[in-house]
Amino acid sequence: MTIEDRLTKLENDLARLSAIWGVVGDAGGERADGGPAVPLNEVRAKKFVLVDDNGTTRAMLVATTDGSLLALFDENGEIRAGLAASTDGAALALHDEKGNRRAGLAASMDGSRLALWDENDKIRAGLDATKDGVALGLLDENGETRASLAATTEGPVLSLRDEKGEVGATLAATTDGPVLGLVDENGKTRVVLGATSEAPALTLFDQRGAISAVLDATTEGPVLILHDEKGTTRAILAATTEGPGLALCDEKGNRRAMLTATTEGPVLTLCDEKGKGHFTLRETALLLDDENGKTRAALAATTMGPALSLYDEKGAMRAALAATTEAPALTLFDQRGAISAVLGASKNGSRLILHDEKGTTRAMLDAMTGGPALILHDEKGTIRAGLEASTDGPRLTLCNENGKPCAMLVAMSDGPVLTLLDEQGTMRAMLTAITNGPVLTLHDQKGVIRAVLGASAVKTPDGKTLTYPESSLLLFGPDKEVLWRAP
Repeated sequence: MTIEDRLTKLENDLARLSAIWGVVGDAGGERADGGPAVPLNEVRAKKFVLVDDNGTTRAMLVATTDGSLLALFDENGEIRAGLAASTDGAALALHDEKGNRRAGLAASMDGSRLALWDENDKIRAGLDATKDGVALGLLDENGETRASLAATTEGPVLSLRDEKGEVGATLAATTDGPVLGLVDENGKTRVVLGATSEAPALTLFDQRGAISAVLDATTEGPVLILHDEKGTTRAILAATTEGPGLALCDEKGNRRAMLTATTEGPVLTLCDEKGKGHFTLRETALLLDDENGKTRAALAATTMGPALSLYDEKGAMRAALAATTEAPALTLFDQRGAISAVLGASKNGSRLILHDEKGTTRAMLDAMTGGPALILHDEKGTIRAGLEASTDGPRLTLCNENGKPCAMLVAMSDGPVLTLLDEQGTMRAMLTAITNGPVLTLHDQKGVIRAVLGASAVKTPDGKTLTYPESSLLLFGPDKEVLWRAP
């Protein structure tokens, strides 16, 4: 079942509340005639109404043929909350001061569902927990799903979509390891990053969906493979335990040049069209010039390690490949000579850094021992978003303009957790979907829990612990005492 199907079913479940609201207005004046005598200390009725000092209805408890209903009203007579229970399940709805629905929670045999609406009665978020797993969907003002997070039996999956609802990015934590996929506006997969038990790998695709490049970190070392538009391997870059190596291939996939830096020293080999070596250069530097005498490539074996530099027709360096004692690194430059991208592979893992035209770091992709991570920066170089797949589970962190975290989404082993923080870094809200059931907690500016929606446990002053089911709503005072609860 897709996120859109789950949200549609939630709206249908909550629509039953609207049908019962009419019963609330029409149930007045009902009375029980005849029937068995009412025992002492017991009141039986089909409807209970609570009014304030002005005679305005503030609460109503009604039993109808469809089930039972509890409705709460504000001082203007607008319905603000309703709880209904029928043979189909239970549902909770929250309304704003205009009577418009803003939040709904439904629990049926199919599972539990939570939905949030905006002021225009557009559903903007939905959380679904069924036997198939847990799914969270975020929608824009046009009703298009822009982000979805699902925790299935196969693993959690995070999908980001454009304004047309087309998938642009997918992050999945499978049994083999986390996988990140990026899709272009034509629906073609362009980037796939996977961190399996064997080795992390980054694959780039062209606009036709053909593989253009593969970066693999094997047990023997990292390997980068580049393909042409026909899918033929044209270049291989490897940093193995024996030393880094670079191989260039022709249009038939035959190796024409090989560069290696072994323990005995650097070796350059040039091959013919059949892949047979004809020229080898060791323990020196090699420069390649074009027809105008401009140096286009420089290869040197320094005390720090081998280095390969590529230049354009104006003599500006555009790429540099170095395999130092610390780590191999690939650096790309723009036409002005400013660094555009850096790819490094150290003993702790590999790292890709992207810069804008001003030299500011805008993106960083790490595949370290702690797990792969993607970090995005704004035009000032401030971190605004981070996506990592650690041993605790994949984590998405969003930061404000000061670089301080304001939202975190973690897919832990016992369920996903969404945390919202204020500008002081204090937790203000947490949404979890753990094995005990989904729970939403709201905190004040001091981080003290003031409201809990879902399964919870509360200690009483005498030391006892009270547990509440998933359908519970508790409100706390600043002293952590329960002020109100339902049911």
